[in-house]
Formats: sequence, structure tokens, C-alpha cells
Amino acid sequence: MLAAALLLAAAAGAAPICRDGVRPPPAFAVVSPELVDDPARGLQWQRCPWGQTGDDCSDGAPRRLSAMQAQDLVARLARDGWLGRHDWRLPTRAELRTLVDGHCVDPAIDGRVFPATPPLWFWTSDAEPGNDYDAWALDFRSGDEVLDDRNLPNAVRLVRRREAAAQ
Repeated sequence: MLAAALLLAAAAGAAPICRDGVRPPPAFAVVSPELVDDPARGLQWQRCPWGQTGDDCSDGAPRRLSAMQAQDLVARLARDGWLGRHDWRLPTRAELRTLVDGHCVDPAIDGRVFPATPPLWFWTSDAEPGNDYDAWALDFRSGDEVLDDRNLPNAVRLVRRREAAAQ
């Protein structure tokens, strides 16, 4: 019974489990309910996973897409725009890894900045050369990375270069 309750809470994007002690201040700046800036890397992140909205990302549910559906989403947003911009994309492995908070698990992300992030796998834009079947994904339950079957559904969090915000 307890295990089922924990699974439901995790699936709903419950707060992460973090180590006791003083946590460093967030390295990210929340600029709106939809956007988070990463000043150190010049990136702007989607605050809520695709499919979730609201000030605390509690409205809706994460939309899990295959890697090809995620690429189609990015192409549609490049054409139609989202939040006034046309340069949204899937993050690289290195970029997505910067969101992992080593002080927390389940999910391994700073819930002060990225609330209600589900402990799911998230797609990156990276693939292995010559491998048409897999793409890299990052698990926000633990922070691990894996080559995952492109046909499997994973969550999506988009990113863009912040310099483009001055257009």
C-alpha cells in the first residue's frame, strides 16, 4: 500500500527527496511561470515539462513522446513559434545534464526552479553515429543517462539560446 502511494506521488511530480544540510542557491533564474534562464551557459529552459503548465507546473501531465514525435514537435515550434520564439529545440546530453541536482533524487532536479518535474526519462538531441534505433535520454529519477529506443515514449523539456532573446 505504501509503495503504491509513493509511486503515485512520484508520477504526479512530487517534491524531490534531497539530502539534509545546506543546499547551494539555485544557479538558474525563474523569469516567468514558463521560463528559466541559465545565465552561466546562456540558455533559456522551458520550466515545466511539455504538457505541464501553471505557476508550479501542476496543471496537466507530462506529454511522453517518441524521439521522432519530439523532433516533429520541435519542427512545428520552429515553424509556428512558442512563447514568441521559433528557436526551441531538444537539449544536448551535456545541456540536460546541467539540470541534474546531485543533492536530490526522485526527481534529481532542483524543485525550487523546476517544480513538479516527474521522475521520468527525458529525450536529448544526441544520438550515436551509425545508430538509427537509439537516442540518448536522461533519467530524472536518478540522473542516469542511457541510449534508449527512439520508439519509446519519454518526456520532453525544451531549451533555446538566451542570446536570441534580444532579437
